[in-house]
Amino acid sequence: EHLHEWVDLIFGYKQRGSEAEKAHNVFYHLTYEGSVDLDSIVDPVQRHAIETQIAHFGQTPSQLLTRAHPQRNALPRPQRLLGQIMGAKAAGESANVA
Repeated sequence: EHLHEWVDLIFGYKQRGSEAEKAHNVFYHLTYEGSVDLDSIVDPVQRHAIETQIAHFGQTPSQLLTRAHPQRNALPRPQRLLGQIMGAKAAGESANVA
């Protein structure tokens, strides 16, 4: 039911910017793809420090979508489906008894 919302947070339009801020979905700036160009850092101490920070904070996945991901029709959960089947059988059996 909420998969599309998760996609928006992880890969979509709520990953960065004002929508991410509204959703409280912001991370340390070095975790975002393209936030730092390691090849341009000439100071080995600074480069090592940034590489260490990236290694410890992890990396945010690439942003793949810039608009809301559409909600899909969810398949019924097995428990609900079983309840519907059993309820229909019970209703049919009671109708046959009367």
